[in-house]
Amino acid sequence: MSDPLASAFPEESEVSFAEIYSTLCLNDELILTLDPISLESVKTGLKNYKAKLAKKMKDEGLVPDSSTLAFVEYPSKEFKGCICLKIILEKKGTFIIKKMEIPEKLDD
Repeated sequence: MSDPLASAFPEESEVSFAEIYSTLCLNDELILTLDPISLESVKTGLKNYKAKLAKKMKDEGLVPDSSTLAFVEYPSKEFKGCICLKIILEKKGTFIIKKMEIPEKLDD
């Protein structure tokens, strides 16, 4: 028999900034649902983790990831009182296009 209160509360998991960043690198974006109290600390912690990782890579003579983190917040439709934080790994100096063409050269 299932507990009726169990479905009233979301399952919670603890994740590290390393786990979040690794998932983000593999998928370019992800959405976390969290308590609004945690929002700023998650954003700051993830930025700090990425900066620390970049410094470590530079110190080891490697090229660090040049992408930036972008955040979009909106209320969760699934869990009342929670916030969805969409995290996007954006490549610097890039944009999305539909098509690129090189015109044919006319011979004179």
